[in-house]
Amino acid sequence: MISKIKKYISEKNMLEYGDSVVVGLSGGADSVCLFRILVSLREEYGLLLYAVHVNHGIRGGEAECDEHFSESLAEKYDVPCTVYRYDVPSLSREWKMTEEEAGRRARYEAFEAERERRGAACIAVAHHKNDQAETILFRMCRGTGIKGMIGIPSKRDNIIRPLLCVDRKGIESYLYSVGQYYVSDSTNDNEIYDRNRMRKFIIPELEKINPSAVSHICAMSEKLLEIYDWYDGECGRLYSELVSREGNALQISGKDLTGLKGAVASEIVRKMIGNFTESLKDIENRHIEAIRGLAVMQSGKRLHLPYSIVAEKQYGNIRLYTECMEEPENIEIAISLDKIINSRNREWILRDIYLPEDMRYEEELKIRIVIKKYNREMDIVPKNSCTKWFDCDKMKDKMVFRRPRDNDYYYIGDGRRKKVSRYMIDEKIPRRYRNRLIVLAAGDNVLYIVGGRTGSGCYVDENSKNILSIDIL
Repeated sequence: MISKIKKYISEKNMLEYGDSVVVGLSGGADSVCLFRILVSLREEYGLLLYAVHVNHGIRGGEAECDEHFSESLAEKYDVPCTVYRYDVPSLSREWKMTEEEAGRRARYEAFEAERERRGAACIAVAHHKNDQAETILFRMCRGTGIKGMIGIPSKRDNIIRPLLCVDRKGIESYLYSVGQYYVSDSTNDNEIYDRNRMRKFIIPELEKINPSAVSHICAMSEKLLEIYDWYDGECGRLYSELVSREGNALQISGKDLTGLKGAVASEIVRKMIGNFTESLKDIENRHIEAIRGLAVMQSGKRLHLPYSIVAEKQYGNIRLYTECMEEPENIEIAISLDKIINSRNREWILRDIYLPEDMRYEEELKIRIVIKKYNREMDIVPKNSCTKWFDCDKMKDKMVFRRPRDNDYYYIGDGRRKKVSRYMIDEKIPRRYRNRLIVLAAGDNVLYIVGGRTGSGCYVDENSKNILSIDIL
C-alpha cells in the first residue's frame, strides 16, 4: 500500500524533499489513511505536516467527537492540528448553495488559510479511486465533455491527492493492518444526497457486473487525460487565433465557430466560459450547445447561464460577459376573466423576467391574453414555449402575475402537486434567476410559470369550451 502510493506521488511529482504539507483530517477512514501514510513518509521526504480539521456545525455532538478524535490523533504523532469552525447551514443560505456545496467551499477556504499561515507548499486531501469513479459517473449523468470525463486531477495548483491510486477497500484494509481506528459521518448514509446514492447503489451494481469496475473507470480517465493534453493544446492554439477580448467581454465570430468540428467548438466555448469563473461545476452540455446555437440565430439573442454569465449574438459575433443584477422589483398584476373580456387593451408588460425553457433573461416582455371559443376540429393545443392555452371554466376569476413564493405549487396530474421550488431545482434554473421568474397564480396555486411549465389543473381537453390564450410577444 505505502509503496504503491510512494510510486504514485513520484509519478505525479506531488512532493519534494523538505516540503511543508497541510493535511485535511476529518477523522473518517480516507483522511485518517492519508494522514498515517504521510506520517510514515515524513522522515524519508523530510516533510513538515500540519493537520486541519473543519467542524461544519451540522452534526452537534457527533461533530464534536470527530473534532476531538482528529486532535488526539494529530497529537499522538506530534503533528500540529488547527480546528476551523463554520456554521455551514447559515453559509449555505448566505452563499445561496446547498449545504454540501457550502461545506466543500468552507473546507477549502480553511485549508488555504492554513497553508498561507504555515507557508506550506501544498494541501493534501484524501480523494481515492471510488471518489474518482463516482465523480465521473455523476458528471456523465448531468452531461459533460471530455474534460469532465477526466475526473478529479491528481494535482492542481496547491492541491495534491496521493490516494487516487487506491480504492476504498484498500484504505480500509490498510487501516485494519495498522490497527488504526477512525470515525464515521452519519450524513454519509443520508440518501437525500446524490453522491450517497451513487456510492450506496450505483457503484455496487457496477461491481456486480465486474468487480474491477471502479479501477477500469479510473484507468479510462487516465487514458483520456493523455488524449486531452494533446486536444487541449490544439484547442488552445485555435482559441488564441479566433477569440478576442473587447473590454470585459470575450467574442468569437459565429461563422468561425460553426466552421469548427463539434467537439472543438464545444471546447472553445468551454474555455471562454472558464475565463469568467473559477469552477465549471454547474456548466453542462446543454449550456455549451445553447451557446453554439446562437451562431445561427438573429442578432440580439441572449442566454443567461450560471455564474452570472451572459452569451449574446451581436452582429455576427458571439459575446460572453458577466453582469451584476440588483434584487428584482416586486411584481403584482391582478387580472380577471371579466377584465380580459371587457378590456380593449389585452396586452401586459412584464419586466425583469427569466424564461426557463429558453434559458434567457428579458428586461421587458410583452404578453397578450385573449379568450376565445374552443373548436376541437380546427384548433390544436400549442406545444411551444411562447403560447399556452388554459380552460377558462377551470380557472378562478381572480389571478395575479407575481414573483414565486415559498408555498407555491402546481398540479402535475391525478391531483398530485409539486412545489415550484422543486421545479426550479429539477430544471436547474440558475439560483440568481429563481427570484426573477414570474408566475400566474390563484392564491398558492400556480397556473403558469411564464416561459415555462403550466399546471395540469386547467389543461384543455375534449370538454373545453372557452380558452384563455397567453402569448409571449
